[in-house]
This record gives sequence, structure tokens and C-alpha cells, in this order.
Amino acid sequence: MARWRVLLVVILGLCPVVAAGALAAGSSGQATTSSARAAKGAVTLVTPHGRALKGPWQRWADRALVPTVRGRVRVRVAPCPARPAAAGCVYTKRPRTIWLRPDLRDPRGVLLHELGHVFDLKVMNNRDRGAFRRALRRRDARWWRGARPLAEQFAEAYSWCARYARIVSIAKYSSYDYRPTARQHKRICKIVRAAARDRRAARKPPDLPPVTRPHDPPPAPPSEAPGTVPGDPKRDPSPTPTPGPVLPLPTSTGTPPPLPPLLP
Repeated sequence: MARWRVLLVVILGLCPVVAAGALAAGSSGQATTSSARAAKGAVTLVTPHGRALKGPWQRWADRALVPTVRGRVRVRVAPCPARPAAAGCVYTKRPRTIWLRPDLRDPRGVLLHELGHVFDLKVMNNRDRGAFRRALRRRDARWWRGARPLAEQFAEAYSWCARYARIVSIAKYSSYDYRPTARQHKRICKIVRAAARDRRAARKPPDLPPVTRPHDPPPAPPSEAPGTVPGDPKRDPSPTPTPGPVLPLPTSTGTPPPLPPLLP
């Protein structure tokens, strides 16, 4: 597994492509402080050929309530290499290229989940990860190991923080057993914002990730209050997810270069 250092993140497929300036400043991920790597509305989503990405994608990224990575993100709307059933994927060797399956039920949530993985890889350091671990009260959990990897729960947390300032209950709509309380959600969103302001250098996760299982969560229903997930038992005792329409997605052209073998 340590041979290829491959990360297949299966739940969304999105990843930023560094612009020439950003590449020169932060190609190693070790020399640039986190505060120089992320800001509100800082990401630019592009096609595999570097053109502006059409459709709602950029609007969703721009409206994120938390900072996004700086620079361009290349999006391939196509099945993940070697994992066509996955909702999306990102590889550690190319943390700024994302694959998204064309028929996602919740494309916005998946996009922001994958941006959360990119944020983790390009912005976070181990102190930031420790704060997230403590917020979930999972002090002994590994970042990329186990049945509920913290890295996946962080990406899910990032996606929810990007969409909702407040939550009531997201148990029916989240992935990877991510079940924060309203207080935990608020605290974790602050951790994400603090990581973007951190003057310490970004660091890659300490342990290499295995291949994760593909999962496309149901979209949350529309909220009565902007930025708040519905589910207050006093008003809505049993909210049920409703499948969203399949949105027209931009077409990805070109054949991606070959990837190293995936781990079993």
C-alpha cells in the first residue's frame, strides 16, 4: 500500500488544479502556510482543458460558507478510473484533479465533500486534525484507517459546513456515520475556518489511505430557514429524503493519463 500512495476518495469527485503561481508557491505542501492556501470563494473550477466549468458547479463552490482551497480545480465528469461505481474520486498523487460520476443524486454535496478532501490534503496540518478528532471525541481514531476513517468524516463535515450554518439532525442525509450534534457542527465549522487562517505549514495526513467504499448519500430536503437543516421534531417529526433531479452535467473530454494500480 505504501508503494503507490494512492488515495481513492469515493463519495465525490472533485479536485483543484493548481494555477502556475500556486504550483510554484505550494507544490510540496510543506513550505506554505495554511492561510496562504485557502480563503472564501478562492477556488476556480475548470474543465480538463483548463476552461471555465459550465453549470452550477462554480456557483456552489463560490457560495460555500467555509474557505476553499486557492487556485484551480480540474473536474472530470466521468467515472472514476478503476472504480466506475464510485460517486467520485481523488488520488493523493493528483490532489487537484477530481472525477465525478455523471448521475449523482446529490452533486452539490458530493462536490463539496471532495473539496473537503482537497482542503485536508492541501491546507490542514496535524494540529487542525487533532482539533477535529477532539471535537468528535474520537481521540484514538486513525485518520485513514478503520471502519469510519476520520478523513472521510472530515470531508463530510466540510460539505455540511459549506452548506449549512446550523443543523438539527443530518442522520438521514450524511455519509460515513457522520452524526454531529448541533453544537459539534458549529464547533467543527469553526475548526475549518481556523485551519484556513493557521500560520503553520500544511501537512499531509499521517497515514496513507486505503481505497474507500463508494457511497452517494441522499440529498437533504429544502430548508425552511436558509442555512439550517430541517428536522426539528416540534415542526417536522419525521423528515424524509427526497431524491433530487439528475442535473445536466458538463461533458468531460479527453482520456486521463494512466494511474498506478489501486490497492486491494
